[in-house]
Amino acid sequence: MVNKEDRFNNKRFKEVLAKYEAGQGNLDSLFFDVDDIMDIAEYYNYKADVDNARKAVAFAAHLYPTSPMVLILQARMALFSDFDIDKARHYAQLIEQQGCEDMEYFYLKAEMLLFEDYIYEADSYLESKIPLLDGEDLEDFYLDVAFIFLDYRLPEYAKAWLDRSNEKDDPDYLEADGRIAFLMEDYDKCETIFKKLLENEPFAVPLWNTLASAQFLNGRLVESIDSSEYAIAISPNNPEALLNKARCLSTAYRFSEAAEFYERYLTQVPNDSSVRAMYGVALIAYGKYDEALSNLYQAKDTCTDKSLIPEIVKQLVFVLSKKGQTDEAFAVVDQAEKKGHIDHLDRLLNEGRLFLDIKEKERAGDRFVEAILESKHSMGIYMEVAIAYYVNDAFFETIKTLTSALFYNPREKRGYAYLADSYRQYGMKQEFLDTLKLACENNPLEVKEVMCNMFPIDMDPRDFYDYALKKFNGDKPADGIGNDFE
Repeated sequence: MVNKEDRFNNKRFKEVLAKYEAGQGNLDSLFFDVDDIMDIAEYYNYKADVDNARKAVAFAAHLYPTSPMVLILQARMALFSDFDIDKARHYAQLIEQQGCEDMEYFYLKAEMLLFEDYIYEADSYLESKIPLLDGEDLEDFYLDVAFIFLDYRLPEYAKAWLDRSNEKDDPDYLEADGRIAFLMEDYDKCETIFKKLLENEPFAVPLWNTLASAQFLNGRLVESIDSSEYAIAISPNNPEALLNKARCLSTAYRFSEAAEFYERYLTQVPNDSSVRAMYGVALIAYGKYDEALSNLYQAKDTCTDKSLIPEIVKQLVFVLSKKGQTDEAFAVVDQAEKKGHIDHLDRLLNEGRLFLDIKEKERAGDRFVEAILESKHSMGIYMEVAIAYYVNDAFFETIKTLTSALFYNPREKRGYAYLADSYRQYGMKQEFLDTLKLACENNPLEVKEVMCNMFPIDMDPRDFYDYALKKFNGDKPADGIGNDFE
């Protein structure tokens, strides 16, 4: 398969792209062959420039309205940008009428099945096309199908197809292997692979973005910020790069800087309710409550994904409580349940948090216990309760909640960092150290989120335990950081 960086950096493609971009004011006077205009559309897609990709696809359709390859481009645009399966089917039918047997058409048909969650059917359909292919086409097919399943976050299927390939040194093989590692939470392997790929493709924004995400989830915030900055330097308005950096800055408690990058992201993707809510949380963190409320209400009113609304309601309730508008906060919870925006568990959790805010710990505890029992000891509910206690400095209750949570959910990796710090706050040094070790092994990102201010910002969270152990043994870190251990 052709290295994407080489493909888009060669002299001929640059000349074609320059001709296309120079003629934007009068495209009717230009002519390109079908492969060139498709390469232009793919180039913009590779650079995550959706608007220009859409324009290039429309221009391709103007020049070649019946071309199967152009119809495939239009179908993919309908599927992935417009989320319109009916429009995609329309283009697919036009292709089918021409008797097309191209691999790209096979991929489109499989993607349409996956779009509607017909995973087994998509896999079987692709399997049925193997007898039609051989040689290099078959090797390309294995790699391409692996990427298709990766796009739908199905690493087991992707790995099964990738394992068929003999192209172990191909950059596309390595990228697929790295993305599989990412989805299987093997972030060390993912980092190693993507760093190797970037040696040959240093201007590939998607590679920098995946590396930044792996580093973030691995708790390596400084490295993740650096990778995001490389991506932003190459493509200043790339949404994924801006979001990666914003998340890292938030985790590092640099909320005013995070808000700036969330705002830049929302300039590019204004209807992303999830990120608008994150922006609201960053504004809350440095006291911009009115601005936070405005963004949270906007996120709630424009949200089309019902699964996001409970978190938005939770943040709305938090801000109203901090502004002293407790009655209004209770009313928001009540109305949200009546409208079906939250369920009864969410109501119990929100009311518990509000009772904690107004120092009615016993009533809060009643709500939390009811939520835990009703959820049948769900770890997610335990985490919500534990964090509510933790942020209110109720460390004894945090310890009780999390020890119970981990008893009922022994395979869980969440919670150890909050439990460790609660032991520290409660003066239980050995329990702190023992639990910190488990936290560093099980969930380095959570450790970084909870204890970021206690350790050097550039320290790998896996080293936190040794650092803390030395501090408790009386060693003085050279950087002078660590007074929080006293």
